[in-house]
Amino acid sequence: MTRIIGQTVMRAIKGSWFCLLVTLMSCGDACPPTCPGPLFGIDLIVKGSAQAGPIEGVNATLSGPTTNTLSCASNEKGTGCLWSSGTLPDGDYLLEVTAPGFQPAEVAATVTTSSGATCGCTGTTLQPSTITLDPS
Repeated sequence: MTRIIGQTVMRAIKGSWFCLLVTLMSCGDACPPTCPGPLFGIDLIVKGSAQAGPIEGVNATLSGPTTNTLSCASNEKGTGCLWSSGTLPDGDYLLEVTAPGFQPAEVAATVTTSSGATCGCTGTTLQPSTITLDPS
């Protein structure tokens, strides 16, 4: 009986080492099996200069090679605005941001698409990526 228990324990140890080896080998792979789709789009954070937390009723529009309205909602960083539909061409844009109780902001913005930086996936960025609104 001792021999059977010993063999069972050895099989369990070998199985554990195999699982550990497989786990360690897969840990270095930070790339997803597929690249994120256009849902990730571009990201803009809107904050108030004299207010902590999100701003309600934010509207943001990019005008340039094409015109797009961003979808804005409260999040842990303040108010986040995302573009997530269709293709947004690279280039220079006018970014207009408004909210009730705040002065409107108009700033020059640049949309840039890069590929290969992370796992060969394409990413789009907006600069500036944060806008601070002043109270009216």
